Amino acid sequence: MDISLKAIKDCAFSEYERQIFHVIKATLQSRAKTAAKSTKIAQDIAFFCISQDEGVDVGETLWNVWAVVVEMASRIPAGHAWQDSLVLGLDVLREQDGAVLPADEDDEDEKDGKKPLLWQDLPNLALCPADTHLDPTETAEDLADEFARWRNLNSFVARVTSDEFAPWRNLSVWQLRGALEKTPLANAAAFDTRVWVATEWAIECADPVLAVERWAFWKARFAELRADAANLGLSAATAARISEALKSMEAVHAPKK
Repeated sequence: MDISLKAIKDCAFSEYERQIFHVIKATLQSRAKTAAKSTKIAQDIAFFCISQDEGVDVGETLWNVWAVVVEMASRIPAGHAWQDSLVLGLDVLREQDGAVLPADEDDEDEKDGKKPLLWQDLPNLALCPADTHLDPTETAEDLADEFARWRNLNSFVARVTSDEFAPWRNLSVWQLRGALEKTPLANAAAFDTRVWVATEWAIECADPVLAVERWAFWKARFAELRADAANLGLSAATAARISEALKSMEAVHAPKK
C-alpha cells in the first residue's frame, strides 16, 4: 500500500516540529526493515530530548515530538508497515530503563521538587491525541478525509495500548459505546467509521483494556450490527472486521487449555 505524507506540509507545525517530522519521515521512507526503523525512531526521539537548548523544558520537547508522531500516525493506515514502525518505536522507548534526561539533569529536577520523567510512561503522550484531534463523526457532514484520519489515529493508539500502558481506556470505552449503545447515525459513512473504530479497539486490545461490565452487551450488539450491515450502510470490510472483533472478544474469556 503506497501512502504519502505530503499533506502534512500544510500542518501548523513550528519550525522545530517540522525538523522532527523530516527526521522521522526519512526513517519511515528508508529501505530498512521494520525492526531497524523502530529502533532508529526511538533513538531519534531520545536524541531530540537530550539535545534540547539550555532552559527548554523536556516536557515541552516531548509535547513537540508527540504532536508530530500523532499527526503522522493519523495519516498512516491501520496495518501499514509505517504504522508498525511507529508503534514498535514507542515500545522500544518504553523498554528503556530510567529517565528521559541524563542523571545530572534529573537531579536538578528533583531539587526543584519535580519527579523525573521516565521513558516507561511515555510522558505527555496520553494527552496529545485528545488535544489535537476531535471525533469527526459527531458532525452531520460527510468528511471522508477526517473519517480516515480518525480510523488511523484510533488504530495507532489502540496498538500502543498494553497491560503496562493504557492511558486511553476512556477513549476505548467511548468509541465502543458510541458505536454500540447509541442510535445508528443517519450518515452511513460516519456510522461505518464509528463501527470500524470500535472493532479496532476490540481487536487490538480487548484483553488489557476492555474487560468491563458491558462486555456481553457489546458482543451482542456487534452481532446485531453484522446481521443488519447492509441496511445500516456498513461496508463489507467493516462487517468482516466485526467478525474479527467478536473472535478477539471471545478469545479473552475462552477457557484456558
